[in-house]
Amino acid sequence: MFFTPAHLAEAAVAAVLVFVLWQKLRKRAGKLQCFILSLLMVWCAVFSTYFSSRIVPDPMERVRITATGEKNPQATVNEICLLGYNANGGWYNLSPPVEGNWAWFPGEEGADYYYAGWFPGAEGLQPENATQDIVIEILPGQNRSLVFLKNEWYGIAEVEFQGAVQRVDTFGQGETMEVPLPDSAPAYYIEAQLEQLPVALALQLVLGGILLLISLLVTEERKSGKISRHRFLFEELVKRDFTLKYKRTILGMLWSILSPLSTLLIMWIVFKDILGSNINHFAIYMFTGQMVFGFFSDATMQGMTSLLDNASIFTKVNIPKYLFLLSKNISSLINFGLTLLLLIIFILVDGLSITSMYLLLVYPICCLIVFNIGVGLILSALFVFFRDMQYLWGVFTQLIMWVSAIFYSTNGFDEGMQKMFLINPLYSFIGYFRSVILDTAVPSIETHCIILVYTLAVLAIGAFTYKKYNHEFLYYF
Repeated sequence: MFFTPAHLAEAAVAAVLVFVLWQKLRKRAGKLQCFILSLLMVWCAVFSTYFSSRIVPDPMERVRITATGEKNPQATVNEICLLGYNANGGWYNLSPPVEGNWAWFPGEEGADYYYAGWFPGAEGLQPENATQDIVIEILPGQNRSLVFLKNEWYGIAEVEFQGAVQRVDTFGQGETMEVPLPDSAPAYYIEAQLEQLPVALALQLVLGGILLLISLLVTEERKSGKISRHRFLFEELVKRDFTLKYKRTILGMLWSILSPLSTLLIMWIVFKDILGSNINHFAIYMFTGQMVFGFFSDATMQGMTSLLDNASIFTKVNIPKYLFLLSKNISSLINFGLTLLLLIIFILVDGLSITSMYLLLVYPICCLIVFNIGVGLILSALFVFFRDMQYLWGVFTQLIMWVSAIFYSTNGFDEGMQKMFLINPLYSFIGYFRSVILDTAVPSIETHCIILVYTLAVLAIGAFTYKKYNHEFLYYF
């Protein structure tokens, strides 16, 4: 990816926001807090740059693929199959062609792609308006290639791109072949980035302004003494929760890594070897889903019992009860961070690349933290009055796990059923991670909005429930 004038403008705005932040907070907050907030300002710039490409999409480049009607002398027929394309280090599925029409068929069971096929002389397998050539759109970028399927009855095609024609012989032994395509010219990037610049700057200013406002409010509370008053207690609660979790265990904190690793191994044996899943990078696909679900399950399970477990403290001392819930969530967040490091190791071992797009993952992680707190507020309040919630929630989390597509793909379901999966908030969180890690693609605007709506809605319900029943908790212990 080229560094364009648009990037310079976005970097300049980020520098200005960081300067304003330091001017406003240098006397109210410590250097460490200012440094962390500065990193978040930089993240706002990166997020805005990527997200603006969703609002103002990059101009696509067109490739024409023609089935010549010829076949390799060893081939039985002259079928042509195109699976998809690679660009910028990521794999992209095919979309319906912008010109022409081939026969479109789903991939192998469990696969997350469709392929196009053209069969000269086999009209029964083709739509009525089948054409000899199609034109597809691909993303601009570097290291691009079309991926064809090779087989013993496949024929010959021509690829026309940027005025050059390549002849492709797709005869083979059930393998795939990549046809390289030229990189996009730097001018192409400059034009695309300049079109996205107004949206990126507007979004960056909005996010930076919100971050600065929140920082000022927090430092004002800190200055008034409300935060420092309970800071020591909160830190001790976090240390206690994390220590008690591994107390009297031989391996201690290593269980934070070994537990998800053993779960991954069991699910790998069941769903990869026994059921024969064909999902690309299945270990990463499954580990990503299990990691998100594990964080949600652990945080909400611990958060649900946080009030009851600490009743002996707040029944004697007047302190905010939500501190106990937050300490449980911090403990779960530490485990999640260790699991995330393990996932990165798996990604590198599996041959996937770590790109700057991974910075986008800050968005779903922050939303998931808030989402877990919101669910924890609801569950902890209900658990005080109904102890059955512990068992009901255990059953419900199992249901959530099975409908979160952790170890299977939803592409085999019809469109209506796929929309039903969106009722489950975790499905959107998991999908966001997979889009960035496996597809190297910016998730859709709809995905961002769904995650944000679920997060704010659950937090609002949790805060309302907690505030309404806060004064009644003492009578039920």
